Amino acid sequence: MTRGCPVPVVVAGGSKTDDRTTLELIEGAMAGGAAGISIGRNAFQHVTPDRFVRAAACIVHHGKSVDEALEILKV
Repeated sequence: MTRGCPVPVVVAGGSKTDDRTTLELIEGAMAGGAAGISIGRNAFQHVTPDRFVRAAACIVHHGKSVDEALEILKV
């Protein structure tokens, strides 16, 4: 939880993981009160970085679930 922190909390992505794990991290961070995310390698090294960023954004900005975000990644 972030309610005791006087500044916005932005969550970093960490090491390279599979899509579901990364999206679950994002979903959990947002549920815990994060203001946003800072994802590097999980986006830049993704086979379709544009789709991954769109999937992450749907969780951050629209409160979508991991399963809904994974639908964006399907080709």
